[in-house]
Amino acid sequence: MIEAGDFGVKKVHDDLEKLRTLNPKGINWFLAFFRSGGPALNPLLELKKSFERANGLNDKKVKLEPGLVKSFSVYRPNKEPEPFGIALLKAQ
Repeated sequence: MIEAGDFGVKKVHDDLEKLRTLNPKGINWFLAFFRSGGPALNPLLELKKSFERANGLNDKKVKLEPGLVKSFSVYRPNKEPEPFGIALLKAQ
């Protein structure tokens, strides 16, 4: 199962726990969105910093695969390109 939403430590942990309850024998993922500033430009750095913090992502509950983290620009008519980042995080 896959849950998606803006990146937040609590949101990732809560949603993956919900998926573990709904899908206890399957593989569960969280697709995190990074929409602004530095985190959108470098979501991998943001995630690594989060794993290092005491109140950040818990590596016993969440697995980070660096190859599943990307950043790109979103282009809209008559606007400057905006950075956007995504990461697919796996429940442990």
